[in-house]
Amino acid sequence: MNWDWLALIGVGLAVVFLVAMVRISASRSRKGPPPHPVQVSLTDSGFAVSIERGPPLMIRWLDIQKVTIIMTDEGPWVDDLFFHIIHAGGDLTLPDEAGGMPDFVEKLVKLPGFDMDAYTQAIRSTQNNTFVVCLNTLT
Repeated sequence: MNWDWLALIGVGLAVVFLVAMVRISASRSRKGPPPHPVQVSLTDSGFAVSIERGPPLMIRWLDIQKVTIIMTDEGPWVDDLFFHIIHAGGDLTLPDEAGGMPDFVEKLVKLPGFDMDAYTQAIRSTQNNTFVVCLNTLT
């Protein structure tokens, strides 16, 4: 058997494989990252949290009793900052990477009872820790 032909076939297959990988990579990069499964949106009186395809959970700013930031040491490649919110109807935890969080945080820091020093310590932390950043906001 002629080794030149085998080498030529091998190179040809490698080129086809590389072209296919470049096309797949290019098509993925055009779409951007998939949306986070948790989405937060502001309403007139509070915020709504949607998880995947479930119905949104509505929480009024008036009903927030306590907000704690939970930091983990697992970042930066995975969610490592979470907002644990205790409200009149129960509690929930929101990852900082959830959709809509910049608007949520912008509003949260303006609520009465928000502790900006604790928030600053929390977002600078790289260790497992909790920080109470808001107590009895409007109640």
